[in-house]
Amino acid sequence: MRRVKSFQRKHSHLQEGIGGDDHSSWYQRKVRKRLGIYLRRQKVSKCKGHTGGRFVGTFCVQAQSSKEGREGFKLQAGSEEDLQEAQRQESRQEESMKSLIRWVTIAFALVGNAFPSLAQEQSIAPPERRDLVSLFDGESLSGWSGDERLWSVRDGVIHGETTDQSPASGNTFLIWKGGALKDFELRLSFRCNATNNSGIQYRSKHITDGSAKNPWVVRGYQHEIRNELQFPNVSGFIYDEGGKRGRLCLVGERAEWREDGKKVLETFLDESAFQKLFRLDEWNDVVIIAKGNRILHFLNGQRIVDFTDLDPTRALNEGVLALQLHAGKPMWVEYRNIRFRNFD
Repeated sequence: MRRVKSFQRKHSHLQEGIGGDDHSSWYQRKVRKRLGIYLRRQKVSKCKGHTGGRFVGTFCVQAQSSKEGREGFKLQAGSEEDLQEAQRQESRQEESMKSLIRWVTIAFALVGNAFPSLAQEQSIAPPERRDLVSLFDGESLSGWSGDERLWSVRDGVIHGETTDQSPASGNTFLIWKGGALKDFELRLSFRCNATNNSGIQYRSKHITDGSAKNPWVVRGYQHEIRNELQFPNVSGFIYDEGGKRGRLCLVGERAEWREDGKKVLETFLDESAFQKLFRLDEWNDVVIIAKGNRILHFLNGQRIVDFTDLDPTRALNEGVLALQLHAGKPMWVEYRNIRFRNFD
């Protein structure tokens, strides 16, 4: 209650009201602002002996008119009992607020752990957790399988490159051998040139039946990788690699794919906004979150794709992770800081 007493002493000159054409409104605003805190915090009840007044903590505020018709205010201290009661009320309110904050904090933590998809509703990528596992040691391709002519480690990053002398025989992939991706969060950074495109495969199938053009072919969901700025040929859309559905969800779309085809529910990012977001010729950060049949792509911290696959026969729930080198014109692509976690 020291603040209350300090306020009373500081504004004791207002006991007789506020006058003066130049300062009246300023003082009124000042008093209203200072008392606003107490009006919100303390229990407000009728103040005995002052018609139209209100008891607020230890103050009685009463509006009155001067002879000149100007509005004024009076501040009068309450009794010692009033001081003690106000102090008890304030203490109880503070304890209640602390308890509420504790419970709200615990509730949000529990909800966030039990339902990771709630964080995905945001337009920005959720904060990175500490339990992500690195899938690349920065020195070798240990744990990965691919065409050794085309994939290597340079300056601490995964480097894939095709040339006229070393072309790709069909689309080829560097496949992570650590297991299948189900419901997961994947984070990495990429950069590439503009002569061709690449991609990040997830929940995909490694084709090992002899029908593929090379031993490192996968089919399934692909996060497109490009070094371009004009829609629709930009990084981030979902492509049905090796399938028949083509571009499942373009950048800036919230869409569903049902048994009878694609339905766009919302467009939330245009070409101009993407051009400000994408770092041409530089490193770009990717976050992919898949939970059930819903998939979200984030680029440099911002959501760019929101896709739900409702096709009962073609939706993919599990599969391998891989990085693509596209057949055709010579190209290069690089990846780094690849980290991952499965949702429990």
